[in-house]
Amino acid sequence: MRVLLINPTLGEAYGQEAVLHQLGEGLTRYGHKVFYVGESVLGDFDPKDGYALVPGLSRSAWTDRGRHSPLQPLLNSIRCVAPDVVHLHDALEARLLRGIRQRYPTLFTAHTMASSCPASTRLRNHSACQARAGIGCLFADRSDRCLGDFKSLLRKLHALESYRRRDCELKKLPAVIAVSSYVATTLLANGYHPERVHIIENPVIVHRNKAPTEVRQPLFVTASRLVAQKGIRIALVALSRLCDRKWSYCIIGDGPERSSLLEFSKTLGVAGRVRFLPHMAQKPLHALLQTATAVLQPNSGPEPFGLSVSESLALGTPVIVSRVPCFDTRLKDTQGVHFFEASDPDAFAEILKRALDGGLERPEARSQENTFIDDIESLYRQVRTAFLSRVSQHVGTLPIDGKGSFQVGRG
Repeated sequence: MRVLLINPTLGEAYGQEAVLHQLGEGLTRYGHKVFYVGESVLGDFDPKDGYALVPGLSRSAWTDRGRHSPLQPLLNSIRCVAPDVVHLHDALEARLLRGIRQRYPTLFTAHTMASSCPASTRLRNHSACQARAGIGCLFADRSDRCLGDFKSLLRKLHALESYRRRDCELKKLPAVIAVSSYVATTLLANGYHPERVHIIENPVIVHRNKAPTEVRQPLFVTASRLVAQKGIRIALVALSRLCDRKWSYCIIGDGPERSSLLEFSKTLGVAGRVRFLPHMAQKPLHALLQTATAVLQPNSGPEPFGLSVSESLALGTPVIVSRVPCFDTRLKDTQGVHFFEASDPDAFAEILKRALDGGLERPEARSQENTFIDDIESLYRQVRTAFLSRVSQHVGTLPIDGKGSFQVGRG
């Protein structure tokens, strides 16, 4: 099978990109031809079967016209591949989605909350955030500032209309993969057909050092995009209450919050103990996670899957996480997971103190074998069957020398 994987960023970025390439490598091992289309490449990226870059892939807007739209360059790139199935790993703009799904068997993996939330996060239970996304998001924005990236009411309305159009196209796909039961729940709440939503959790593949490097003092690590909902400020506040103890904190990743977090650490008087490192490739990241006293994931809002948390557990490192979706269900009763109530620095500091005293239960290092590739393969076959069945309803056949047939569209 010729498989085309589409994601704006290719290479070594964050969890979404890591899963994308683990999928590609797995499919290649199974004998499939795997191609990629993106907008940019980060780090090392040299796939066996090739890739193409389409400028503007992630920046396309429903108001773009003519030469400003990447639709035709995207379709030209896909046509060169002639894929049997197209697997989207990011929710593209509505016209791009329509152009692909009408021509090729297509499915989509919901790695983030973008499929059920215009702001790509759902901040609070029992609020507008848990209802069907739409104009009600403006009310949530008044209290949570979740649409704060859009500087005016007009831009917010433009974003909501863009979301509505994209949402309509995604719901027409024959299959949507949710990376956790929580993501599936949000999709169903937003009107996705239950038979089209499939829960397939991400694979957890780690590079374990047989003799991990020893650290001189307790080390806490957070590896994530530096955005407000990751809750790193709470971690800094909690750690600042333990200045009488020895510890260091390594924050790995990039994002809009980096400079403000650096200033905040200075304000708290802990800047000398906090290191900010740029995003790193999986092998060095896993080496650092393996040596950590604990990995911290203090989200203020939901996490769709939490790959770095799962990788840390597989490496035998305890994790301290806030009790938010999907952690509260997916990691419930999991060995080595320690919960605190979101945005409670006192409770967080108590668990950190236990970690410094060596009192945290550690998970058993393990390899997580699952049926990820088998499940994806099965879904590809279903999607192709559904697409070909739909196409056959609109085509007729002409005999060719009595030996076969040639399908031709009716008008």
